[in-house]
Amino acid sequence: MGAQRRTPTSKHRRVIEFTARKHAYRFVCAVGEETALMRHVRAMADDPSEPLDWFDAALVAYELARSVERNEHDSPSSQARNPFQSEH
Repeated sequence: MGAQRRTPTSKHRRVIEFTARKHAYRFVCAVGEETALMRHVRAMADDPSEPLDWFDAALVAYELARSVERNEHDSPSSQARNPFQSEH
């Protein structure tokens, strides 16, 4: 018997979905990988061949930050680092 593959639950992943200018976007990352996701989104916004623009990237960042905040409020014992929070 092989190992069973588990689908991550909302506690283990972040999902951002929206539609802009006839394009549907769905960004998914594991909890803790938010910074890598934002690097990818910034690269897309920087690429003139991509329909995603800087406004869309800002929307993804905003929704991702809200998701991190909601998760922190839901589990006060969580030590997850908010990638949008200043370290100062």
